[in-house]
Amino acid sequence: MKFIREFNQYNNDILINDIKKSLIMENLVDEEEFEEKYGFDYDKAWINFVDNQENGDCQSIVSNIVHDFPRVKKCFGEIEVDECYIDEWGDEQNLVTHHWVEIDGNMYDFSKGTLRNYISWSDIYDIDIEEDKWRYNKIG
Repeated sequence: MKFIREFNQYNNDILINDIKKSLIMENLVDEEEFEEKYGFDYDKAWINFVDNQENGDCQSIVSNIVHDFPRVKKCFGEIEVDECYIDEWGDEQNLVTHHWVEIDGNMYDFSKGTLRNYISWSDIYDIDIEEDKWRYNKIG
């Protein structure tokens, strides 16, 4: 049983890396452009991808992931923010809507950068949300 669990985690790690590569390459023309911009440094490219995320991008990021990787499940819900804010109608809010994914029942957030104005993440580039799982409230 331990072997199966380790094998599944290994497969999930490969899948997660493939998802990151897919998201990085989505905005580039080809491998040559990737080499020119990042020298094949996927970590540097991932940092750039997250740093350039804007409020509202989470929906398209998640849609692209579930389209390209059918094994991944799309999640939508609300996330508790660090401090209350005033929304466009003048109401105080402590939640923002957000999209993330599940892989084999584990939640991952490839679009934390979209929430940088609301949450001070311990590591905005880490897709694992175990430390902040309490923030995520799935709807539906």
